[in-house]
Amino acid sequence: MKKLLITSLLAGLLAMSTSAFAATRAEVIAAAKAEIPAGVFMYDYKEDASQKYVTEIKFRDPKTLLDYEVEVDRTIAKVLEVEIKGSNDAKSTTLVKTHDDIEKIILAEYPDAQKLVIKLEQDRNRYEYEATFTTPKYFEVELELNPVTGAIAKRELKYR
Repeated sequence: MKKLLITSLLAGLLAMSTSAFAATRAEVIAAAKAEIPAGVFMYDYKEDASQKYVTEIKFRDPKTLLDYEVEVDRTIAKVLEVEIKGSNDAKSTTLVKTHDDIEKIILAEYPDAQKLVIKLEQDRNRYEYEATFTTPKYFEVELELNPVTGAIAKRELKYR
């Protein structure tokens, strides 16, 4: 009986200490804002019930119309992932940019890219380039690029 009581007390104390030391909402938002451009506005804040300690915050840049979806571990206010979506579509029926063109575009934006893999994907009669790589800062980067312009339509950054 004593062991059960002590175990229950310790479990309760551990649960309280974990929540007591969680980052505040302001700290979570500050961590997210540190990874995106200044001048964006926040339009959604959601504590994900399926992932106990993850908060998802959405921002929009009114100048570029880019949307930023930032996942933050709210126990330590650490950014886990940033997904950036543009208003342009990555897919096109025309193929202008070559594999080498796409590689140059990516390396201009991420000069420290390692393990770069570029694939030309076709869905029905529409093409898009998909690229994955790592950098010293990011565990994984996934890009979708338009095959005509080389514009990055979607970018997913997973932090180390």
